[in-house]
Amino acid sequence: MLGLMGLGVGLQTITGTLGGYLVGNPSAVSELLRLGGWEPYTTFFLPMWVVYMLIAASVLLLIIAAMGRRKV
Repeated sequence: MLGLMGLGVGLQTITGTLGGYLVGNPSAVSELLRLGGWEPYTTFFLPMWVVYMLIAASVLLLIIAAMGRRKV
């Protein structure tokens, strides 16, 4: 549990760093990540085929949910 907590805190910190960068307030965490060899602002890339697959999966899940809904 302690390891999962540490992982969650780390990921939340990185997410906050990216959010701060988007609103124009970068943090010192981004500099620490750069010193560790990771450029956080260029690694989050989502190809268009992944976007299409996510949309298709969402539509499929909505169809399954509609079919599984019980009539009351």
